[in-house]
Amino acid sequence: MGIFQRREARGLLTKRIQHRRLRRVGTEAALENLAAVVAPLVVVEAINELAELLEAKGEYYYDYENVKRWVLGAGGRSGNCETCIENADQEWIPDDDVFIDSSGDPIDGPPAHPNCTCELEYKEKRVRVYA
Repeated sequence: MGIFQRREARGLLTKRIQHRRLRRVGTEAALENLAAVVAPLVVVEAINELAELLEAKGEYYYDYENVKRWVLGAGGRSGNCETCIENADQEWIPDDDVFIDSSGDPIDGPPAHPNCTCELEYKEKRVRVYA
């Protein structure tokens, strides 16, 4: 192989290498351009989703609910009965709910048995209502 042929071969080899580099750089540039277009869209979409979640989280208002609780009486000499203690342990319940009397039947409030000195206490409870 002569000098001229070697130079020509070297030139062809150099051109191939440069072409591959340009192709690689072109691909990288194309990917960067694609990322530059897609990334903002993804960010905007994520921001919109977050905004929707925050708006949905805040969709509520306050209302009032009537509640009642069983208040133990003096209990006399023997103290309070199991039924009254269990009813008092329920704390505040909705006004429409019922308590249980000594025979296991539902009742709205005292007396749960003869000689029961317990009472009911009522109030309005503020509750959050989600839309």
